[in-house]
Amino acid sequence: MGGGPVTASEASSKYRLRLPTRATTTVIARRLAQGLVDLALSSGLVALVLALYLLVPLEAEFASETLFVVFSVLILALALWVHAWYWVARPSRHGRGQTTGMELLEIRVVDAGGGPATVGQLFVRWLLLPVDLLLVGLVLMLRDVRHRRLGDLVAGTAVVRD
Repeated sequence: MGGGPVTASEASSKYRLRLPTRATTTVIARRLAQGLVDLALSSGLVALVLALYLLVPLEAEFASETLFVVFSVLILALALWVHAWYWVARPSRHGRGQTTGMELLEIRVVDAGGGPATVGQLFVRWLLLPVDLLLVGLVLMLRDVRHRRLGDLVAGTAVVRD
């Protein structure tokens, strides 16, 4: 395997499928703990990027207001990229669908058939993460037979015990 994302066929040949059934998706407590770990780690990475503001001159010292706005947009874009890398690119590169918190708590994201989640599916889950953090995710996990949050429902994924 090269340095790029793992294909579905490579991942399924290396890792066993894990069908998202009621029994394999009963991981709500693990998901909550994993969410706290991953939010701390991913937010910490973003905080490091945003700390660049402390290392560069403030607005009054910039040559122009336009330069300050451009710099601000670049820092925000870098922070979003780091967050997306943590939640989407990193989990998809190894075909395991796992963030660091998921690895620690032995859970992973799979598609509806139990195979590896695609980059697109992980991206959709990441886009809906802010909505799920507003307790929408917890309410849906408690009500859904496979304990899926909104990001899982829209992306066609589930989180299973590894």
